[in-house]
Amino acid sequence: MPPGENRLCAAAVSLQGHIQAHEGYSHVTVTARARQLHIRVDGEVIARVDHTGSSYYTLAFRNHAGRWEPMPVRGTLVEVAMGAVETLAPYLRRY
Repeated sequence: MPPGENRLCAAAVSLQGHIQAHEGYSHVTVTARARQLHIRVDGEVIARVDHTGSSYYTLAFRNHAGRWEPMPVRGTLVEVAMGAVETLAPYLRRY
């Protein structure tokens, strides 16, 4: 596995841990794919995290038409995890 893929996989594990640390989000998973991190609920991709350089990331949400909508969430993985939990709670929660 190339070094870039190792870092991306490590970032996916880290982001998943930060999201799952919040009560009620233990079912949320994060996978690495094509230089992006996909936040999933029950296997469905809910959001995408893009690496923008150094240790900064941005968050985008998949709308009902399947298009990616940028969200006003950027920063470290910890900040992106917090932003995802705060802004996407209705989509990330299991009912």
